Amino acid sequence: MRRFPKAPTRAAAAGKRPSLLARLLAPRKPLVKPPFPAYRGTRPYIFASYSHRNMRDVFGIIRKISHDRFRVWYDEGIEPGNEWPEEVGRALTACRLFLVFMSPDAVESRNVRNEINMALSENKAIMVVFLQPTPLSEGMKLQIGTVQFLNRHEMTEAEFTAKLEQVLDPALRG
Repeated sequence: MRRFPKAPTRAAAAGKRPSLLARLLAPRKPLVKPPFPAYRGTRPYIFASYSHRNMRDVFGIIRKISHDRFRVWYDEGIEPGNEWPEEVGRALTACRLFLVFMSPDAVESRNVRNEINMALSENKAIMVVFLQPTPLSEGMKLQIGTVQFLNRHEMTEAEFTAKLEQVLDPALRG
C-alpha cells in the first residue's frame, strides 16, 4: 500500500505563505525605485515621457542627466491624492523640452500618445530617444517623424551620453 504525505495543517500552511487575498491586498513595491525626486520649480526643465514597462532603461538615462545637473520632471513625482492627468498636464505645459522615450510599449501606451499630442498642441520642443527599434504607425510618423531623435539602441553607453548632453539645452541645467 502506497502512503501519501499528510496534508499540512492550516496553522503550518499559514506559517509558510500568506493567503492569496493577503498577497493581493499587500502594498506593492515599485518594480524600479525612482532615481531622484522629480523637479518642482519654475526654472526650465525636461518633461520625460515613457512607458512604465521601460522604467529600468528610462530611469537609468534620466538619473545620468540629472547627475549632470539637468532638471527633469517625470510622473513618479506626483504626490499621492493628486489627480494624475492634472499633474501631468501642468508639468507638460510648463516644461521647456518634451523628451519621449520610444519603444513598442510606448507606442502602445495611451498615456504616452496623449502626452505627445499635448506637447505638439503646446508647441513644445520635442526630442525622441528610441530605446529599441520601434515601428511607428502612420499617425505616429506624422506626429514625431520629423523631430530630433537619438537611436539609443545603436550607440554605446558613452556615445549616447555624450550625444544627449551635446543636444540638451544648457538652460535646462541648474
